[in-house]
Amino acid sequence: MTFQDITHPDDLEADLRYVRRLLEGEIETYSMEKRYIKKDGSAVWIYLTVSLVREPSGEPSYLISAIEVITERKRTEETLRRSEAGHFAVVDTAFDAIVTMRADGIVHSFNQGAERIFGFAAKEAGLYI
Repeated sequence: MTFQDITHPDDLEADLRYVRRLLEGEIETYSMEKRYIKKDGSAVWIYLTVSLVREPSGEPSYLISAIEVITERKRTEETLRRSEAGHFAVVDTAFDAIVTMRADGIVHSFNQGAERIFGFAAKEAGLYI
């Protein structure tokens, strides 16, 4: 089998572009997150780093790949993204004003309650208050 056979179809073109760039000498190495398809048909997320080894003549000889399985990290990131989306939905629809600021005093978030209470839109809230 080739890496093309086990690469998820949605990730194959990006990987092939990198390989072409390696072979053409544009880059010496590349790294990317992608999915492989396991024998049972399920996907596994990996972090891939690839380098090309050349013959003394400069001709491509072989690829060296380092693969780190990151499926659990990707699941955790997705869970966090969903959690944050739910949190922001609750905060944005809260009746009370909820405003967060960076350490330098710049407004970071400004919910609908704050818009109603302070009288200006969230897009206008990027000022010192």
